[in-house]
Amino acid sequence: MAGENGILIVAETGADGSLGSITNELMSAAQGLSADLGEPISAALIGSGVGDRAQDIIDLGADTVYLVDGEQFANYLNETYTPAVIAIAQQANPRIILIGHTPNGRDLGPYLAVRLQTGIASDTSGLSIEGGQLQAARSVAGGLFRQVVSFPKMPAIATVHMKAYDGAEPQSGRSGNVVNVDVGLDASSVRSRFVKHEDAQVEGIRMEDATIVVTGGRGMGDEAGFNELYKLQALLPQSAVGATRAATDSGFCEQDLMIGITGRVVSPDVYFAIALSGASQHMAGCSGSKNIVAINRDPEANIFSESRFGVVGDYKQVLPALIEEVEKLMQG
Repeated sequence: MAGENGILIVAETGADGSLGSITNELMSAAQGLSADLGEPISAALIGSGVGDRAQDIIDLGADTVYLVDGEQFANYLNETYTPAVIAIAQQANPRIILIGHTPNGRDLGPYLAVRLQTGIASDTSGLSIEGGQLQAARSVAGGLFRQVVSFPKMPAIATVHMKAYDGAEPQSGRSGNVVNVDVGLDASSVRSRFVKHEDAQVEGIRMEDATIVVTGGRGMGDEAGFNELYKLQALLPQSAVGATRAATDSGFCEQDLMIGITGRVVSPDVYFAIALSGASQHMAGCSGSKNIVAINRDPEANIFSESRFGVVGDYKQVLPALIEEVEKLMQG
């Protein structure tokens, strides 16, 4: 279609109908692009009983919310959400479509690109406008390289790495338009079905939501050494413990703590990297951290080239001293 204009974000809602944090992050990314282009922001809101969330998205910065509300959209299915977003895109005619690089977004994005006969950049960490066109930056080869791509056709589609952007803050009372969209979907044509949703059982804060992550590598030596990390974590608010693949494969901790290209992706304010080398496969899971604090006895370890602060030394001496100082600070 000709005359493409504006940025369309695909909002996500949780099982309880609340907006997912990725929606705030997408809005933040869209606001920067909107300012450079001088074009409006719209949002696709899809679900069942989610109409009340439209004003929340307007408060975040959307000028128009395209609403698809129906029982058949209660849970994500590619067969229902892809035609819903296509129907919205046909009305909005955006220049750019932003989708969260979440489990749903990773599934939706490529299908959407094929159906719209356009290109997609996956897992992007930076978006900019050059010559009036979108450019998207992403890590490749396990974080060894940074690739910048452009788009020969519109709409340009990008999935956005979680925590790549700080979430947009709502401005209560903003005005905007809500447009109801009829997808015209024949329910009998949907071959897949949603079975159930199970929340992972997590003690304390989810690692992806933590503002501080304390991570240990193979250099912790054994399970007892790794467990020393919990002493530091217990002192720090909104914190969680993570691990490298080498640490989990060595049996120091459960597999669910693994951070990296084949594990979790985190972007905390502070990332303690203790007794780990900083291999590219691991850094792919934490490179979005605002401050990396490294402790390693090898002064040539790659982690020091990635960190903002570093201590060369054996963690067995450094970590107890760090814990002692943190205890003093926390006690006032």
